Amino acid sequence: MHILQVSDSPQSVVIIPRSYPAAVTINITDESKNTTSSPSVSVSSSVGYMTLSGVFSLVEGRFYTFEVLDGSTLIYRGKIFCTSQTDYDKYTTNDGVYTEEQSYDNEFIIL
Repeated sequence: MHILQVSDSPQSVVIIPRSYPAAVTINITDESKNTTSSPSVSVSSSVGYMTLSGVFSLVEGRFYTFEVLDGSTLIYRGKIFCTSQTDYDKYTTNDGVYTEEQSYDNEFIIL
């Protein structure tokens, strides 16, 4: 899964595709609304990886699927999650949704 942010500046997605063409088409589908967009991306390849750089119109907290095409041939399929959280070591999808009870000590008695 690739993690991107809501931003008007270019972001990069690094993939390992089936082939390495000089130009590709990317289709991003919003899983919540089932709408597809095809942003323009620039492609660079190095040491077995392909980097796709472009401006992606994403909404906070949504999941997206994306396909990378060389003409009509699918060369990569993946998933994107859009978030504004940046501390990925402590990342949680439930940030701000659930509160943890602090008054209970979680002790129990065995008879």
